[in-house]
Amino acid sequence: MFHKTTKETPLRTSLSIAVLMSVLAMPTAGAVVLDFESLAHNDADAIYLGPSYVESGFTLTSSVDPLFADQAFGVWGSGSSSFNGSTALFNANAGFVTRLTLTADGGEPFALESIDVGPLFNDGAVGDVVTIFGLTADGITVSENVTFGPELAPRTHVFGDAFASLTSVSWEQSGQLHQFDNVVLTTAIPEPGNLLLLAGGLLVLAGGMRRRRRSGQFSG
Repeated sequence: MFHKTTKETPLRTSLSIAVLMSVLAMPTAGAVVLDFESLAHNDADAIYLGPSYVESGFTLTSSVDPLFADQAFGVWGSGSSSFNGSTALFNANAGFVTRLTLTADGGEPFALESIDVGPLFNDGAVGDVVTIFGLTADGITVSENVTFGPELAPRTHVFGDAFASLTSVSWEQSGQLHQFDNVVLTTAIPEPGNLLLLAGGLLVLAGGMRRRRRSGQFSG
């Protein structure tokens, strides 16, 4: 007579371990805020930067004419009448239309959650609109209009779900002179340790299935 021997418990254990390891290996989301506070200064005028600026794993680049590359980005000092209460960056245009582009240094997709935007000068000018474009990992361009002013205090614009899984964000500055701050981004990057856990879990699952096939369904 043959007796059926249950082989399901070890297999279930293997599956449980594999699932647990897979869950642990899920990408971890991390919030990044570009607040430009490292550029804070007390001058009454602005200080100017080169054609690119790097902070917290992200790079901002400007398409400003090479003749004005040393003034591509600027930051008001706290002694300026145009200082809005927080260190903010602006994309100097030197009389020409310039495009600002934001990318992740590692090339991984990211989400643009929000941005603070306010007028460049404290002159009581009327408010304006800047259109911000996002390029998704699927090659689709999305856009949203961000309004600001006329008050100097910046306004926070929160972006919709369309601004997830982006490879770059860009916008132009011509007559729409503004300063921006607190750019909130979210990344989803698998941690190397979690990738090893996922690989280990898959190996455990594969090993359990092979042992089950070799042992057969019945024993005498």
